[in-house]
Amino acid sequence: MAGTNLLSVGTAELGKMPLREFVKGLEGMNPEAIVRLRRERKLTAEHEHALEIFLRDHPSKRLKKPEKESRLSPRGQARLARLRAREETAQRQKAADTVRDALTSQPSQKREGYVELFIRLKAWWEGVDVEIVRREYNERRASNQPPAKNPDLSIEIGNIHPRFANDRWTDARLEVAQILWGQGHSLPGGRDFALKLVKSLALRPEHTFADLSSGLGGGTRAIARRYQLWLEGYEREPDLADYANDVSIDEDIDAQAPVRHYEVEKLALQENRYDAIMVREMLFSVDDKKALLQDIGRALKSDGNLLFTDFVLTDRLQETETLAAWRAAEPFRARPWTMDEYRQMLSDLRYVVRVFEDITDDYVAHINAGWMQALKAVKSGKFSREQVDALMEEGQMWLARSRALQEGRLRLLRCHAVMRHRVDRAMSDALRIDG
Repeated sequence: MAGTNLLSVGTAELGKMPLREFVKGLEGMNPEAIVRLRRERKLTAEHEHALEIFLRDHPSKRLKKPEKESRLSPRGQARLARLRAREETAQRQKAADTVRDALTSQPSQKREGYVELFIRLKAWWEGVDVEIVRREYNERRASNQPPAKNPDLSIEIGNIHPRFANDRWTDARLEVAQILWGQGHSLPGGRDFALKLVKSLALRPEHTFADLSSGLGGGTRAIARRYQLWLEGYEREPDLADYANDVSIDEDIDAQAPVRHYEVEKLALQENRYDAIMVREMLFSVDDKKALLQDIGRALKSDGNLLFTDFVLTDRLQETETLAAWRAAEPFRARPWTMDEYRQMLSDLRYVVRVFEDITDDYVAHINAGWMQALKAVKSGKFSREQVDALMEEGQMWLARSRALQEGRLRLLRCHAVMRHRVDRAMSDALRIDG
């Protein structure tokens, strides 16, 4: 007996459908139809889980890989070709290394003037002399603790901060960012921190939501999945936006959580559309913050929610060397406000502040946890030269941020504010809402 045509059933009716009938309907659908179902219907958590199990148990019902690859951005397709070529090269190198190791009785010695990479990186991050870290490491080895595997990679002491000539988000940098912050993430804290940030919004499946700082999209996708939202992700860096949407495609969530490039100065969100808009660690680098906050306010429904995190100054009149180093390390020009300046501007623009808190300590802990993940990866000896360069580049920015935050002159603010559109009504006037 044929199952129900699920595409002919509306979202409300579908939500009441028994799981057995839902799965029976899936059996009669081809992969393209299942993708369309996910795109056009808001499934309940139970139906979404049943669909994931169904696709796992029925590989023929998944969208074929070549079809998925054809939907990748040009950057994504080029990157996929590079990764495949690199995998082939790595396999050939592994085979050659196996033969070399079998024929060589003594391992090759590191050249004079080199240090183990993970010792150098640990010393650089902690701001101490290399010899101090080396001595501590040797003492641990001498105490009969099992030593970590030495990486088969070394670097020259005076050459650890290369600058990228072209795209900021190279393959290596994308890989390093995900080692630091988690698969699909480019900001500290990964999935759990992103979900924690939006908890106060009380999101529901029917809400419209936009993320103006998606990065690689990991937080955007996590929010979409947790709250069953069909949301919009935006990213200011075009190469990062392409890669983020490619990940959404790869995870079959690009219809539910697409990521698009946008220009901050030309934000064109539909007025009175959104229940919530999120912006993470970006406003400090926007020249005209007032204009952006106004644009966001117009896009929010009345009683819509703005959630943002941002780097703020504790004192505008005091500039330190640490703050200057932070400004120099940022990829975009830093123009931070103080907390008081944010409070005043939000009030002027008719936002009602619900949460206004300093979350610096939690944020610094996430930065340090990410760096420890990177050190573990380095100790495994699997980093390529390009990844080392990318780690130093990415690490330079996060080290500068971490030091400025820990000095206390820079803090991370979390703000949740509600937009209240003013309603003017006279006895003889029609209702008018000034956005």
